[in-house]
Amino acid sequence: LLNIRGMIAPFEIACYLFYPAAEVIFSFIRRTIFYNQNPFKADNLHLHSLIFTILKQKLSVNDKLNIENINRLTSLIILLFVSLLLIFVYKYGELIGYKNCTYFLLTTYAFFYVYVFRLYRKLTK
Repeated sequence: LLNIRGMIAPFEIACYLFYPAAEVIFSFIRRTIFYNQNPFKADNLHLHSLIFTILKQKLSVNDKLNIENINRLTSLIILLFVSLLLIFVYKYGELIGYKNCTYFLLTTYAFFYVYVFRLYRKLTK
């Protein structure tokens, strides 16, 4: 996490904050623009909820212990995705320049959220 000078690069902090910020922005856009809903009303259509629903359906579980384990697995899947992107940035960030990493991350998240939106539409039909 610390660079050669013993400091945390602002870009690396931005990488950590990008997923939660992107999730909020995506939810706001989904609710206000696509579905004309109140953006502050809670729902179960966030990425973690969608992954949880899919895993619960695929694994066909109903008991409380297994549901808790699926919830943990959902968190691990999201952390794995974000971690893989951060590993790429740590490994190649200074080599290819953080500006190119920014473009890479933005493109990756854009494709990721296109997939999430398709998943959301599939589950809400």
